[in-house]
Amino acid sequence: MTVIRRFFSDEQGGLTPFILVFFIGIVLLTGIALDLARFESERADLQDALDRGVLAAASATQSLPAATVLSEFIANRSMSEGLVNLNVLDTSSAGTRRVTADADYALDTIFLRLAGLSELGVISRSAAEQRRQHVEISLVLDISGTMRWSNRLVNLRPAASQFIDTVMANDTQGLTTVNLIPYAGQVNPGPAMFNILGGIRDHNYSSCLEFNSSDFGYTGLPAAGSYGQVPNFMHWTIDWGWMDWGWCPTDNTAITYFSNDAALLKNKINAIRLHDGTGTYNAMKWALALLDPSTQSTSAQLASLGVIDPAYADRPAAWNAPESLKFIVLMTDGQITQQYRPNDPFDPRLATKEEKPYNIPYSQTYSRTSGLNSFYGLCDLARNNGVTVFTIAFEAPASAQTEMQNCASSLGHYYDVQGLQISVVFQQIAATIQKLKLVE
Repeated sequence: MTVIRRFFSDEQGGLTPFILVFFIGIVLLTGIALDLARFESERADLQDALDRGVLAAASATQSLPAATVLSEFIANRSMSEGLVNLNVLDTSSAGTRRVTADADYALDTIFLRLAGLSELGVISRSAAEQRRQHVEISLVLDISGTMRWSNRLVNLRPAASQFIDTVMANDTQGLTTVNLIPYAGQVNPGPAMFNILGGIRDHNYSSCLEFNSSDFGYTGLPAAGSYGQVPNFMHWTIDWGWMDWGWCPTDNTAITYFSNDAALLKNKINAIRLHDGTGTYNAMKWALALLDPSTQSTSAQLASLGVIDPAYADRPAAWNAPESLKFIVLMTDGQITQQYRPNDPFDPRLATKEEKPYNIPYSQTYSRTSGLNSFYGLCDLARNNGVTVFTIAFEAPASAQTEMQNCASSLGHYYDVQGLQISVVFQQIAATIQKLKLVE
């Protein structure tokens, strides 16, 4: 009895059963943590594969079916312990590619099965969309007489042509349009627009309209009315090797509206002849008006006359439309000049094109200060309406550099270039526009 009593009263080793129970619990909890860590690693791996897969499948340049692309990404993920159930939904439409994918598989557990849970469901979902934006660009090119110096026009032609090629690249759906706006002292809108706006024709050499000073205070085109025609004149001496007669460019150098035809635009650029004056505020007026949605009715008229493709009769799009981007790309080599007008627009010496222009009496109808104020006001209106403005001072004097800096959307949108740098800059701007076309 003594031995038995001693055995039951001896407390040595009494914690061992508890320690065993705790040890088993710790092992089990550690095992569960390992199962959960495996689960999270598998889930993250599956999610990563799914995210990368939908981005690749939704790419505008992707030619393979979305399901094929996703299957490849799932098959090549880092971890592949389960047979994945993959569901892919491709809801792409014109101008938009959208891919949604769901994936799941059962992950076998090691320790959780001791608690009656033999598997965990690894589930992931992802979606990606690339929306090719409708892009409207007003490309504004200075064709004043000084562009003949230092091979500026020679360097501009291929640079602007490459710009067209880049912004039109892979645009199989015709979503990008360019308004090509050459300008000298004035901008020639062409005979059709001249008539639509109510121009009063005095001659047939060109078709520039004389806007009122108030017309520069808003974004759209002036209402149709009675506008005088810019006379056929020069103010400074002409260089016949590079230039055609006229403060207003000839009808051959008129605006090209809402064009998606790269070949046509490049032909127009390569055929440019220079003219007199630097009326940048006139060019900015046309550039902005051709991005203003109120111009749609005029676009419809131009389409009915065969001036533009009917597919673009509904342009410009609304300001800040979610599927539309608007840009002005403005290049000049000189400061804004005064607006001149011959006192007698019918002076026979103007028609001969032989008399030195400065021997003919002229009046200043718009001062440089007025032109500069109008220009800055239009730049503000462009930015305030969501238009991105790129400006290029091409071998320009300090005054013109200041004008371009003040007009650009930011200092990052302004370029001061020399010589062949013009090509690099146009390519940089075009590449930026291309990147902004795609929204993920």
